[in-house]
Amino acid sequence: MAWELGQGLERGLLPAMEAASAALNRVVWGPPLLALLLAAGALLTWRTGFFPVRQAPAIAQNTLLALLRGDPQARQSGQGSLSQFQALSTALAATIGTGNIAGVAAAVAAGGPGTVLWMWVSALLGMSLKYAEAALAVRYRRRGPEGRWKSGAMYYLEASFQGRLAPLGRGLACAFALFCALAALGIGNMTQANSLAAALKSGFGLPPALTGAAAAVLAGVVALRGMGAVGRLTERLVPFMAAFYIAACLAILAMNLHRIPHMFSSILENAFDLRAVAGGAGGAAMGRAAVMGLKRGIFSNEAGLGSSAAAHGAARTSSPAQQGMWGVAEVFVDTLVLCSLTAFTILCASSTALPLETALQQVTLQPQFVTLSPAQAPNASAPSLDARLQDAPAGETPAPAPLVTRQARLALPARIDAQAQGPTRAQVYGRSARFASLTPQPGAAVTYGNIALLRGIPLTDPAGNPILDSRGNPHIQGLELQPVEGVALVTYAFSQVFGGAAGQLLCVAVSLFAFSTLLSWSFYGAGAVEYLLGRRAVPFYRALFTGFIWVGAVTRLDLVWEISDTLNGLMALPNLTGLMALSGQVSALTQSYLAQRRQAAAFGAKGA
Repeated sequence: MAWELGQGLERGLLPAMEAASAALNRVVWGPPLLALLLAAGALLTWRTGFFPVRQAPAIAQNTLLALLRGDPQARQSGQGSLSQFQALSTALAATIGTGNIAGVAAAVAAGGPGTVLWMWVSALLGMSLKYAEAALAVRYRRRGPEGRWKSGAMYYLEASFQGRLAPLGRGLACAFALFCALAALGIGNMTQANSLAAALKSGFGLPPALTGAAAAVLAGVVALRGMGAVGRLTERLVPFMAAFYIAACLAILAMNLHRIPHMFSSILENAFDLRAVAGGAGGAAMGRAAVMGLKRGIFSNEAGLGSSAAAHGAARTSSPAQQGMWGVAEVFVDTLVLCSLTAFTILCASSTALPLETALQQVTLQPQFVTLSPAQAPNASAPSLDARLQDAPAGETPAPAPLVTRQARLALPARIDAQAQGPTRAQVYGRSARFASLTPQPGAAVTYGNIALLRGIPLTDPAGNPILDSRGNPHIQGLELQPVEGVALVTYAFSQVFGGAAGQLLCVAVSLFAFSTLLSWSFYGAGAVEYLLGRRAVPFYRALFTGFIWVGAVTRLDLVWEISDTLNGLMALPNLTGLMALSGQVSALTQSYLAQRRQAAAFGAKGA
């Protein structure tokens, strides 16, 4: 009875829940929310006098360059507060995640090279949003009875509407806190634990249950020790993991210096779809690149979600605008540096994958990169594989077996339209495989998108173990042909320089990114629960958060990813509403800070 009930849930309820969640996600993250994000970013950029752009030198001097100079103020914490560097590290730990690798790769694969430029546009608007969130978090934070700062978007949202509209402000604050506490268990917990477990299993063969248990213990110990422990660990972890990933990407770019000029020209060309416009084909590719780039930039740096306000509001500073500068630096590092480097490595990677026909002759159970469309036109005088197989002596080639394709349509780059070129057959361990090859239209540019992942699907026994022949080779019953996207696309780019170690390098990067995100979101979720239910509820939430880490590591999370993404969007709605209502205060804080700087400069000049 229980088994039948479980089967019924799997066949009926879960698919229905997934369909409903996907539909809700499309509504939440539809054009209205994206338009609201862009409108709020544009409004705050205008009302602050384009502060992130016009004050870029001062922002750099007071944030990242201050760290390089060893400025003690940037690293000085206090009773119940984080140092400015710890606040930045905690915020970056939450925003730097697998989206900087897999998310950027998926966006570039779907939208083309022009995605990168639109990602930069979203970052410029996102800087204004982060600036406002950090500044308002400092302006409206509160001291708890134990001397610790209580901060987050909830506190400035509560003040966003006054008088008769005060209940609206409190409603926005409560809605944000609820969505934040729930999202922390999903996008900040289970999905990160799942990515961490999957990376360590693929790279080093570690069992997910062991990874989940270890991550739960480590994160639980840090979370239970409070905000200070999270800040101290992230200020050590974030610079290391960022430097590790940046160094790996720069090594790839150094090996492909001759490709960089073409890479930038392809970014500009595809971003504005110049060829399509000139040919009268319209701006379909431009629209696709713009949407993917804007969405990826927003999803990566979380500008507008309000999540990092809790970290920035706990910083040891008395100047809201100055802490806002650290919010600008957060977007710069996350999107303009890390996301851009991921995209550059993909666009500069050379296509040295095996030809598809060669791969079919030596197919294995391990995924391998294969060329679908060679950059040069094939030699017309050479006989095709089909012709060679057809000319083989009778009896040596059995009847073709159908190709098992998990995803029949490959996602090729913009302006490359795939078309079937007829069946191709090849020998796979003495048996034939049949599939339809994909090539671009004649004259179309061929880039990284002309590769795919190919692996054999083994014949298995009832226990699920591969059946081997007398030589130890598995019997292949079919093939799996998949588009190269996400982490696999970045792995391919890394393999051009690091060879077989590319998977292990990315495994380390993904693991560090995922674990650091766990730490920061434990802090965010606990702050949201404290706002809703009081300090006594925090230990129970932390225990729940720790348990969910193990669950996330050992379970399939397709539905959790969908729900978590929806909750992130729901967090943005009250936060953006409050930011737009408080845009006048953000402007006043900015003007006051600039006036103080002018007075200090005038006093210094007079004293000199």
